[in-house]
Amino acid sequence: MYKAIEYFTDLKDDSFEYKVGDTYPREGYKPAKSRIEELASDKNARKRPVITKVEEEKVEAEEVEEQPKKRSRKKS
Repeated sequence: MYKAIEYFTDLKDDSFEYKVGDTYPREGYKPAKSRIEELASDKNARKRPVITKVEEEKVEAEEVEEQPKKRSRKKS
């Protein structure tokens, strides 16, 4: 997943506007790998990166409750 790090319009996606923090690419658009590399580098019209890769957060579907630990009792 990528995020916009500055405002830009994607000239290869009908001038779709991206604001800082927006997810790239937008839903329903699949850019070529070369386009992603172009926008993430200085090899674009702005001569600086406009998107950056972010790690997707892993979200568990269910929370697992911890079982209380059993205490062992010593016999005297």
